[in-house]
Amino acid sequence: MRIICPNCGAQYEVDDAVIPESGRDVQCSNCGHTWFQRPAHLDRELAEELGEAFPEEEAAPENHASGAEPPQTRRPVAEEKPAPRRRLDPAVAELLREEAEREARARRGEAVESQPELGLETPSRRPSAADAHDALDAPEEVESEAEAPPAPQGRRHALPEVEEISSTLRPAAAPERAEEEAPAATTPAPASLRRRRGFRMGFSLAVLTVSLGAIVYLLAPEIGRSLPAAKPWVENYAAWVEALRAKSNALISDGAERLQSLIERLTSGGAEAS
Repeated sequence: MRIICPNCGAQYEVDDAVIPESGRDVQCSNCGHTWFQRPAHLDRELAEELGEAFPEEEAAPENHASGAEPPQTRRPVAEEKPAPRRRLDPAVAELLREEAEREARARRGEAVESQPELGLETPSRRPSAADAHDALDAPEEVESEAEAPPAPQGRRHALPEVEEISSTLRPAAAPERAEEEAPAATTPAPASLRRRRGFRMGFSLAVLTVSLGAIVYLLAPEIGRSLPAAKPWVENYAAWVEALRAKSNALISDGAERLQSLIERLTSGGAEAS
């Protein structure tokens, strides 16, 4: 059966079983127009557009035999009234309208968004039979479409996003310039890292050793009273520290005297020269 859209004239080839005897609402997938379609043998306008003969009621044969009953006047067969148009649910109509608007926006944007390297086919003005079948099944599947968003169909969903197109149109020098402007990350060499780590460990160990020695020296009497067994060791350690301090004081005093004598000689030599 062939269906013709009364709005844009698009033609669809569908199975006769798709349209019941009572008719049904269909939607054109090309322009989004919705109308009530009757079967081909009940739709006189469709038969006239297709150039097919609409079946007429055959006239009753005349009976001229003698003695037969006089022919009765045959009442004209009233033209079968079309089935009442089923009113679409507002939610269904709104959903169909939004789908038609999205289709129209996608077709308007194809000229701007399409690129030669995408390898997309040229849009066809004649809708396919699959689109017509989807349009005919739209009223029956409205509940499933209301629960879930409509599945992507058609080549309009194959188009890339505007941001992706913009990124491909940007000059290739922009990323290089950004890399040049970005500060280079300074990563120290492994050898320098090892040297720094060794210095920190050695310094920390020296500070810890000096701190422990100072604590033991300052708390030597308390440690000797608390741990009698360690008292000789603590006393020897304290005596060693005292001797070390005395040597340090002697060295510091000797160095101070030598420095002072050197300064006096320098000052006296400068005074004689002047």
